[in-house]
Amino acid sequence: MQQIIQYSDFSCSGVYAIKNSANGKIYVGSSDNICKRIYTHNRDLYANKHHSIHLQRAWNKYGLSSFVYFCLEQCDVESLIEREQKWMDKFCSYEKTKGYNISPTAGSCRGVKLSEEHKKKLRKAHTGKKLSEETKQKLSDIHKANPFWKGKHHSEKTKQKIVEAKTGVVQSKKTVEKRNSSIRKGGSRNGSSQYKGVVFDGGRNKWVAQLKINRKNISLGRFDDEILAAKNYDYYTTKIDVTAFLNFPDEDYSKFMPKREVCL
Repeated sequence: MQQIIQYSDFSCSGVYAIKNSANGKIYVGSSDNICKRIYTHNRDLYANKHHSIHLQRAWNKYGLSSFVYFCLEQCDVESLIEREQKWMDKFCSYEKTKGYNISPTAGSCRGVKLSEEHKKKLRKAHTGKKLSEETKQKLSDIHKANPFWKGKHHSEKTKQKIVEAKTGVVQSKKTVEKRNSSIRKGGSRNGSSQYKGVVFDGGRNKWVAQLKINRKNISLGRFDDEILAAKNYDYYTTKIDVTAFLNFPDEDYSKFMPKREVCL
């Protein structure tokens, strides 16, 4: 290990270590610029907000003078994670008795175990928190770009398994009411309806049944009767997903005649 004295000498990519000379414990990291990364570590440690709580506590206890920086090796950016993992395994820096890395996997939080207290804090911080439309759009774009799901659909065998799993399952009235209350919007003639897939067109004084497919609204027709509009929504919904929420789950739609034929 090469001790880092002048940070500016290591404006390069590679794997580095922070060693506590008081107890021999070590933290292993990697960066495309070791110099800048060390400055970031120092900034966060001085601010008492370092991502490794183990390293932060040791810093608070032993002080700056007990910590020494080392360059373990210089390498290409493409191999940083691989080489970091090798050095982490060499020093076992993810074991509490030997190091300060909170995860056993380089470049990942995999394997990190949260305390019950930490979990409660996370739940409290996110309870009642609503995402902005911009954030929702970003999350949607991320999921669409995920190559694992792109273009994938359930096979007929999987669909059949879902049907069999749901067939005969009877939900309690409490569960149904709880679900309905989270989906329905109120039932007043101000654009909302007590049924899913139904909205009120005040200009024409009609109830409109509609489906949303690929973020596009498909009109199923306009109705004087709100319930009939809801049943038209249910009819086409069963053709798309047999497990989807229905306004009238006990209704037999096998002989139902929709107002219009819609190609889905």
